[in-house]
Amino acid sequence: MVLATDYKISFDNNQWQVTRLASNTTFTATPDANGKVAFDGLELTFTGTPAVNDSFTLKPVSDAIVNMDVLITDEAKIAMASEEDAGDSDNRNGQALLDLQSNSKTVGGAKSFNDAYASLVSDIGNKTATLKTSSTTQGNVVTQLSNQQQSISGVNLDEEYGNLQRFQQYYLANAQVLQTANAIFDALINIR
Repeated sequence: MVLATDYKISFDNNQWQVTRLASNTTFTATPDANGKVAFDGLELTFTGTPAVNDSFTLKPVSDAIVNMDVLITDEAKIAMASEEDAGDSDNRNGQALLDLQSNSKTVGGAKSFNDAYASLVSDIGNKTATLKTSSTTQGNVVTQLSNQQQSISGVNLDEEYGNLQRFQQYYLANAQVLQTANAIFDALINIR
């Protein structure tokens, strides 16, 4: 099963080192007799001779559903019968598909789609709340440190201008983090 994470793959000490970027976990991937490296449901074949510090980023699920579209617009054309000649009232395949939603072993053998979705939304909500709190806290710390600096030292315009630029960069970086978290949360809410 392919995991929803990006990987950094680098060649060092005559070995391929793979880092799962989502968890920052590093492990060694050893090529088989055919030169294939397999991990997390992926198979890679490297061509050429690797050099020390060769590295690249692998994004196996990037843009996985960008071109996803609805092909069937007439629900009468969806086959739900379990047997070819079962008749119009046979919906056993449809019921089996519907049962996947609440089957506790559908996602990773441990969760239902409903549970996995609820967990994902909860995680995104928690991370968003944490980032908002962190941003507010960092803003307060910046204000306190600025006030403390002003009360201790005289005014040096060059130094003040440098600090102002640095604080502006912190603010913009935090704003981007919050914007990204908000976009992810909105995308998750709109999945259904």
